[in-house]
Amino acid sequence: MKLFDFVWLAIGILLTSVTAWVVVSPASSQPRLEVQTDAGVWVYPLTTTRTIEAPGPLGVTDVQVSAVLGKPTLVWVSDSPCKNKICIEMGKISRVGQWVACLPNHVFVRISGTPTAGGLDATTY
Repeated sequence: MKLFDFVWLAIGILLTSVTAWVVVSPASSQPRLEVQTDAGVWVYPLTTTRTIEAPGPLGVTDVQVSAVLGKPTLVWVSDSPCKNKICIEMGKISRVGQWVACLPNHVFVRISGTPTAGGLDATTY
């Protein structure tokens, strides 16, 4: 093999290693709350208790965030102008990947970020 063959081999190994490291290494993002409406997307940290007013075509949907030290942060829809109030009945969410939607009012609330290790995706019985 010639010198340039070794150079190309080294470049190939380096690129493969960097790609594998980027794909396999865990991201260090903290969970966050994303509220999506027709007006845009808002991102909030899950470290503060707050009430978020999400505007929609029917009115304002109230999203509650309860951040108590030592307990999981809970997020839920407390009030909505929609007719059936299914978004309120969806209950509270607390883990990455969970969501609540008020489809008539075009409001979508989800917790995004890196899932915690060892957490269950789903259970059945």
